[in-house]
Amino acid sequence: ILFISTKAITQNIFFNNFINNTNLDVTLGCSDILNLEFKKKKIKFNFESSLVSLLNPIYFILELIKIRKKVNNKFDLVVINNPLASIYIRLALIFTNQKIMYFVHGYRFHSSEKNFKYFFYYYLEKILSKITDYYININKEDYLITHKYFNIRKSNILKLPSVGLDFSKFKKYKKYKTKNSKFKIGVISAYRDNKGYNDLINIAEFLSINKLNTEIKCYGYDDPYKYQSLINKKKLKNITLNPFRKNIYREIVNFDLLCHLSRREGLPVSVLEAMSLGVPAICFDIRGNKDLIKNNLNGFLVKPYNLKIFEKKIFQILTKNSNIETIKKNISKTISPKHEIKIVNKEFTNFIIQACKN
Repeated sequence: ILFISTKAITQNIFFNNFINNTNLDVTLGCSDILNLEFKKKKIKFNFESSLVSLLNPIYFILELIKIRKKVNNKFDLVVINNPLASIYIRLALIFTNQKIMYFVHGYRFHSSEKNFKYFFYYYLEKILSKITDYYININKEDYLITHKYFNIRKSNILKLPSVGLDFSKFKKYKKYKTKNSKFKIGVISAYRDNKGYNDLINIAEFLSINKLNTEIKCYGYDDPYKYQSLINKKKLKNITLNPFRKNIYREIVNFDLLCHLSRREGLPVSVLEAMSLGVPAICFDIRGNKDLIKNNLNGFLVKPYNLKIFEKKIFQILTKNSNIETIKKNISKTISPKHEIKIVNKEFTNFIIQACKN
């Protein structure tokens, strides 16, 4: 099996358990192979993901030819992750007999944002679906699109509840008591515009102006410099940007609320992790989020992408004008045991084995 993602982080975080425990013969590949954390696995497939390089047509074609020679008919199955890798690898393998499986972490198009970009990525995926043998989806909307509009046989689509969580790890984490009485709002997202950091800074400013006793603690990958510059410019003291921590559960368990402002989701792992630790989340009512949250039952969903309503809802939560305590009690009842990593990995493995046999 050749297992490919655009960046190593996808495999390091979301597929760590699967890759380390599988008995399948797996070769790993990405555009930054030195960042892969699997020392006992074969890591020998590297490809270019620099946008500057890919926009050079000659270089792009040469890269496709190189990938084609490396991959075609050398593996029983190629499993692709992430939009860029999925497009790149499938174009390289067009008009070959190589079996391809696309693990979709969220299509680049979704029903809450129908614009030029939506239609471009929708029709691009529809074309590429002609050379894709198997799909894995992790939310209801993507699954229905794959089955209904891409003409993929139902038996060739696997609907997983998520990428899976190891629930046994959560038992040791307990909220620690502090003298700090501030309401703790947590954010677990990469430092990127589509993760809603500009909106978050506006929310921090709103909370500061209204003198609400809160602190917003953010943890994420990538460079937070431009967001920190904006925070400094606004002289905000109630928000901090921190690097992601491997032991992130220790932080999540002490949040009073998880704030998730992402504008595009597959199935948000941070929301699932927070809920599994009994922490309610507030998000936009979009694909992925609404697979996990039922509004005012086990969390809060806000109309996309209305920042004023989002701020109003947080204000209600902070001023005790919401049913947050009831929601906290409901969370544990609504987390499906199907998210358990062992169950997810078993389904994933069986689907791969069946695909290789077909």
